[in-house]
Amino acid sequence: MIKNIQRKTNYWEPVYNPSQNDLIEKILCKNDFDETTGWKELIIDLKSFLDLYSKYDNYTFNTVDFSGTLEPEKTKSISFSNCTFQNVSFSGTIFKNIKFQKCKFDKTTFSLSTFESCEFRDCQYIDIGISGNTTIFNDCYIDSKKLLDNAYLNEDKNLLKEKNTTPLYQKYRHIKTKSVIARKIMSMPPVMNDLSMLIQSISVARNYETKASIYGNLNHIKTESFWSKMPYILSFFFPILEWIIINIFGWLTGWGYKIGKTTFIGIFGIVIFSLIYNLYVFEDKSYIENLLKSFEYWFLIGYTKYPFQDLSIYTQLIIFCNAFFGSIWFASLIPVVFNKMSKDDK
Repeated sequence: MIKNIQRKTNYWEPVYNPSQNDLIEKILCKNDFDETTGWKELIIDLKSFLDLYSKYDNYTFNTVDFSGTLEPEKTKSISFSNCTFQNVSFSGTIFKNIKFQKCKFDKTTFSLSTFESCEFRDCQYIDIGISGNTTIFNDCYIDSKKLLDNAYLNEDKNLLKEKNTTPLYQKYRHIKTKSVIARKIMSMPPVMNDLSMLIQSISVARNYETKASIYGNLNHIKTESFWSKMPYILSFFFPILEWIIINIFGWLTGWGYKIGKTTFIGIFGIVIFSLIYNLYVFEDKSYIENLLKSFEYWFLIGYTKYPFQDLSIYTQLIIFCNAFFGSIWFASLIPVVFNKMSKDDK
């Protein structure tokens, strides 16, 4: 019997349960897979899966600690399909070239584990334990949004007080860990080669990066002395503004990869302002003239072409908005074009 420190002392892990009985080591054999579809309260060596089958389908692992390395030969493949991993610890394990398809990970921890050239396709995650330093993903395909949106956070106030920490500090560390993992996933080739997954992973990484700064400032404001917290108070709104700006530009550009969307938004904006001019501002002009005005103000040309001295404040404000949104759109379009035309995404 071996004690897992994650279950006994690591209160930030989803498998934490000090009253859990120690688990018994077992190496599964062919008869085990033929006679049952699930195992509970065991320590299972990964070599159990190495030489039996290439696909393990509809198996359940409940309160299981895996150990060792699972790396098939180059001529073989191993996959887990429709399997359920509930209250499972992968601590100390190494998975290489393994596929997980439509698997469910429920209150399972990936801390202290390594996944190399693995695939997680259409998997479900519930209260997942992760670590920015000890959860290693190398060349893996995984949905960062599904994984990180379902990362585990212990919010038991009584337990946190007993452990001499606070919910706010745990939330900050939780978001910080997510931002580290998100950046790792974003830069992995299998994710980068899937455009839709890349766009999503960029969005996830950028949002968690700014949120980590926000919660970091909040934690210092709450815990530091009066004078020590002043720099954090002054800088508190910077990451909030950053979060707003990156999400606006991210939406406009499809996070740097949607020329069509950005172009459509520009055309839509020009048409909307042309209708405003035609219906409420320059009613004596033809629609074509108003469309031209909207186009020229959108690209700032109109500011040097048309006079302003006889226009009302109301009209000047509309023109300002026309030019302002146009400049934002133009600033969004150019990087997307360069990004799409370059030979790589870097």
